[in-house]
Amino acid sequence: MISVVVPIYNEEELIMRFHEAVAFAMEGVHMGWEVVYVNDGSTDYSLELLKGLQTMDSHVVVVELSRNWATWALSRRVLRRRARRCDSDGWRFSGSAGSSS
Repeated sequence: MISVVVPIYNEEELIMRFHEAVAFAMEGVHMGWEVVYVNDGSTDYSLELLKGLQTMDSHVVVVELSRNWATWALSRRVLRRRARRCDSDGWRFSGSAGSSS
C-alpha cells in the first residue's frame, strides 16, 4: 500500500484540483494506495471539502488535528521510512529515515 500524506491548513481553493492530480498520478500504480489528508485546524471550509471527498473516494482518509500537530508529527518522522511529503502547493522531499530532525 502506498500512502500519500498531505497536511492541510486553509487550502479549500486547491484541495479538489490537488486530489485530482494525485488520483491521476496514482492510476498507473498497480497496488493499493490512499491519500491521507491531515487537517491541521483549518478555519475555512477545507475540512468540509475533505469529508465530502472522503465519501466520494474510497482512497481518501481524513485525519483531524488541532493546529500545528501535523507539522510536529511529520517533523518527528511519524512515517518511519524515507517518504515523499507533499503539500497542496507543491512537493517537498523529506530526508532519509536515518537522519535526525
